[in-house]
Amino acid sequence: MGDATWDCPSCHALYSSDGSYVDLMGEQLVRDDYPQQIAGSAEKLALLEDGHFWFEERARLVASAADRFFPSARNLLDVGCGTGYVLGHIAKRRPGLEISGGDVSGAALVEARQRLPSALLYRMDIENIPFEAEFDVVCCLDVLEHVRDDLAALRNLHRAIRPSGGLLITVPQYPWLWSGHDEQVCHVRRYGGSEILQRISDSGFRISWTTGFVSLLLPAFVMSRRLRLAARPGRRMREMIPPKALNGLFRGVMRFERRLIECGIRFPFGSSRLVVARRQ
Repeated sequence: MGDATWDCPSCHALYSSDGSYVDLMGEQLVRDDYPQQIAGSAEKLALLEDGHFWFEERARLVASAADRFFPSARNLLDVGCGTGYVLGHIAKRRPGLEISGGDVSGAALVEARQRLPSALLYRMDIENIPFEAEFDVVCCLDVLEHVRDDLAALRNLHRAIRPSGGLLITVPQYPWLWSGHDEQVCHVRRYGGSEILQRISDSGFRISWTTGFVSLLLPAFVMSRRLRLAARPGRRMREMIPPKALNGLFRGVMRFERRLIECGIRFPFGSSRLVVARRQ
């Protein structure tokens, strides 16, 4: 890190910054400083995301929703941005939008910088977001299922959003879909019924719109999970990397589903849920 600093807009504490990142957790964001396993996992994830049916269509769906529901937004923060894949899609769709990303993994942010050369990137935890009424839109995509106190996390997101600003949330659904894959990616829960909607409402948001997604592929996901319950742990991650032909088929199905959603159709079911809400 260099000697530059960043002044927190909430408490005015000074944090280290090298001009590319702001480190709110006290560790240098250089790939070589991370254990090979962690840095390698971030690089592999960045390579996996491009062209993967789930990552690609989820990113396009979120970018479309941000454009549709928040067309006048000036800035956006993605909390748990990972390698910046979704932010990259949003930036392409909205080139005038000021993009920021935050993640607990510095190794992931190193990869995000490759995709987002001009974005503001923060190493931070969702449990300690140092912003108050700072952003027009905040995204939190497949993050809450990793957090034990998700209500406290949602209240932190609420504080970071300007009055009448917006929230975009995605979470996995259905506890009965729980499998070894959830354990390997450190999920605490999958959300059932209207559980996530209640959590969001209890945090001071008004639900504007919601839909299930990965809906048309739900039967395939159910079958996949059941087949893998008996699989050896080392084989379970193959769910993340389908064969090329199957990936192409799934991507086509999810693209069709996304276009239906963009036309106004909402699915009451799906292995995931997208929620659009506004701060009250």
